[in-house]
Amino acid sequence: MSRNYSEDLNDMKDFNENCPLCKQNNHKVLWSAKNCKAIEVVNENFGLHRIIWNKHVKEISELTAKEALELMQNVLKLEKYVKARYNPDKLNVASLGNQTPHIHIHVCPRWKTDPWWPNTIWSQTNKSIWKLANKENGLNIGSGCWQDLDKIAVPVRESVFISEQGISSSDEWDHFDDISQHVGLINHQPVGTGRLGPDGRIGRLSVIKNQRGLGYGRMILNELEK
Repeated sequence: MSRNYSEDLNDMKDFNENCPLCKQNNHKVLWSAKNCKAIEVVNENFGLHRIIWNKHVKEISELTAKEALELMQNVLKLEKYVKARYNPDKLNVASLGNQTPHIHIHVCPRWKTDPWWPNTIWSQTNKSIWKLANKENGLNIGSGCWQDLDKIAVPVRESVFISEQGISSSDEWDHFDDISQHVGLINHQPVGTGRLGPDGRIGRLSVIKNQRGLGYGRMILNELEK
């Protein structure tokens, strides 16, 4: 049987060629339900997941009661999945759609060490805090997120762990950097670094070779323990 004009119009309403969620195909689909799917978002905030409604619908209130129930059941299922996988301090669940008016619900794991805590992941990251550690040599110590301190941490860790200890780059750099609190020590050049992970463990503590034996490692450790 041939399709009629009204059927074509309905399909056009269900899909919007200008909507990134209608066309989205670059994320990992965890499962598909009758009218929605659960995805793991790729190349955005660590651990971010979404439930996306298949049809291009703007508001949850436009769904039938049965459809809304299906949506929320899958949100709850995704919550449990993310909680079991990441063991976060908190789960954030949000439905916005201001920029993309297509029903989608974010499920995001949060840690007290992540760059935005306690604000949302769409907020500005917390500013790093710097202070003078040694007046005589101008040594400064700072604490903050990876986005602010990576320029200090990367050269130190490359020198200590990759060059000296022979650790591979794939083992050295991991997703915990993005959700950890970092400390950097600088004296005209990067001197040392360390991080406090979301599990409460201190790691990647390192000081460049020609600056060891001066108490800098203890200084970094004390800052991380605050």
